[in-house]
Amino acid sequence: MKKKKTEMEDDTLPHYDLDKLPIVKRGPGYAAKGKMVRIYSVVLDPDVAKVFPDSASVNQALRLLIQAREIGVKKSSRRS
Repeated sequence: MKKKKTEMEDDTLPHYDLDKLPIVKRGPGYAAKGKMVRIYSVVLDPDVAKVFPDSASVNQALRLLIQAREIGVKKSSRRS
């Protein structure tokens, strides 16, 4: 027969000192508000990495490329 739990049992051993445990840094996928965020990683070829030194410059170039593509799509759809 199973033993009934009337109170919350402390299953940690008495010799554990929880104050001495190291503080573990949260990973890069953990946002400040406690929500998990998805992180994407792309590996650039060395010649491309020379032109784009950081992720901000890559994002800026890609956004300009997306805008140019959208403008091209709008112009080509008018000719139809």
